[in-house]
Amino acid sequence: MLTHRSLSAVFAMFAAAVAVVALAAAPLAAGTITYFAIHDDSDSGLSSAKTYTHALDFGNNTTAPVATVNGVVFDNGSPGAFPFPPTGSATVGTGSTNQPNTHYGNTNANVPTESGVYDLLTDFVYNASNTVVKVSGLTVGQTYDLRLYQRQWDAGGRPQRYGFDTNGVGGPEDVIPTLDPDHAATSPPGMDADNRAHAISYTYTAQSPTLTITADQLGGGTYHLYGLTNEVTGTVVSNDIRPVPSLHNSGVDALGKVLSPGSDDPHYTITSVPASSTFVVPASAVVQANNGAWLVNDPVGSGGSSWTSTVSSGSAAIDAGTYVTRTTFDLSGFVPETARVYAAFAADDTVQDVLFNGTSLGVSGAGFSGYTEFEIPVGSGFRTITNTLEFVWANGADGPGGLRVEALALAERRKTTAIPGLFNTGVDDNGDPLPGGVGSIDPHYTITENPNGTGPDARVEDAIPGAWVPNSSTSQWIGPDFDTAASAGGDYSYETTFDLTGFYPATAEISGVWATDNAGLDILLNGVVVHSGNGGYGLLTGFTIPIGSPFVEGINTLTFRLNNAGVGYTGLRVEDLVGTAVRIPEPSSILLLGLAGVGLLLAGRRRRPRG
Repeated sequence: MLTHRSLSAVFAMFAAAVAVVALAAAPLAAGTITYFAIHDDSDSGLSSAKTYTHALDFGNNTTAPVATVNGVVFDNGSPGAFPFPPTGSATVGTGSTNQPNTHYGNTNANVPTESGVYDLLTDFVYNASNTVVKVSGLTVGQTYDLRLYQRQWDAGGRPQRYGFDTNGVGGPEDVIPTLDPDHAATSPPGMDADNRAHAISYTYTAQSPTLTITADQLGGGTYHLYGLTNEVTGTVVSNDIRPVPSLHNSGVDALGKVLSPGSDDPHYTITSVPASSTFVVPASAVVQANNGAWLVNDPVGSGGSSWTSTVSSGSAAIDAGTYVTRTTFDLSGFVPETARVYAAFAADDTVQDVLFNGTSLGVSGAGFSGYTEFEIPVGSGFRTITNTLEFVWANGADGPGGLRVEALALAERRKTTAIPGLFNTGVDDNGDPLPGGVGSIDPHYTITENPNGTGPDARVEDAIPGAWVPNSSTSQWIGPDFDTAASAGGDYSYETTFDLTGFYPATAEISGVWATDNAGLDILLNGVVVHSGNGGYGLLTGFTIPIGSPFVEGINTLTFRLNNAGVGYTGLRVEDLVGTAVRIPEPSSILLLGLAGVGLLLAGRRRRPRG
């Protein structure tokens, strides 16, 4: 019989035999910052022949249409959320000290008024320091060229500091210390005239699904954001390098959302305290409210991190002495030999050491107003099942004390297979349109919230000509009746289920497109919102449910919620619903893989530690 320990060892041997470690071990290089002058559409660098994950035109000037430049159609929305289906979104203001305002602009763009870049550079969003722009939906290992479009507002000057954070850990990896769009002849950006329109180009390799851009005000003028594009360039560094969802920042829940002060941290455990402390170990670290001198916690409910300690108040005293805080993560479904960790900590007072799987990394640092960053590179003895990080930190004297950690693990996902039981709306078990046509009952979707009072059956509908996205050979509209012309207003919920028995839930992901009449509200996975909003009934809007979402072993439930604004037509359409996950190997397969691994290792006369 295979034991838990021997199972781990077999996985490690198999990974060593088949992983292309040289590829995965290649360091992810720092980004490159350059600047480009823009005179008109012809030298804007924009082209419909290129692939963009995002093309965003900020501002709300109705007399300057949303930009289209050389066939690139920009997206626009209110400050705060700019969806760009199907691959990602960008938010402006998340984590900002001052939330953005929108402005109609002026005529100082210094480009032809009949050009597309004039529309891009007329209106904008603005406010004082600091602003945060998060560009999400990125592929880890993919290279991109992000461009921020700038121009002069007036001659007064508005110097800014820009930062680019590609891994979401600690602070930005790449920084523009000072840039003043009002004085573009200054280096940088080094244009030929102060009022020359230009683009900041940041080429980078994504180390997490989100790129965070910060703009900090250095002088009297506020930041202006006119437009943004994110172009896909080059090739993916590795076939399937993904974030490992079981490694978390301090002070967050299972979805990475910051917990309220006083909550138990579900991922960080305090295992040692000074002898004088009354805190009984081991026990969950306590999420702390900020001390006024510390690096500010991220807002409760947002993505980020928080301080933790033995007490809930950052102003409360804890005993002087040494503390140890531990967290663990699991690489099941990933290739341990390809794993790496990026991490950062802040402490009051000091971190004396960081241990990985019991071995000192020789990392230390002091300070509570900024982060100390470190990396655990590929080849550091990552284990298949349980990996442990321990932070040894000290409070120099009786008084406030705490620890804050941000961490990201990346690793290659093992070979995936399709998740069974995912179906588009209005199809049979073979994925073909239901043979009964209009009025047929969808066997895969039920209506669990139905203001119309017609029960749980979801029936196939004809698309409304000229309004709804037409039915296709792969999906059809469904609703509470075959004719919903007089359906009740209110919120409707449609559910479908799928089974992850035999898969690692932490490796699962799902994507698709959806349309609704009227507004699509949310998509929920096992009762947790994983996507919000869509474009209504005139287009199919993309969504993704990424690795790290609340997938569970066994039966999982997807819920699509929509609102019917009043009595009238209503319906749901889901298409291209697909998912992948890593299967848990059968015991016989594990044994065969283990024997093959043993043979390869003996042939090379190499010994590997049992993981």
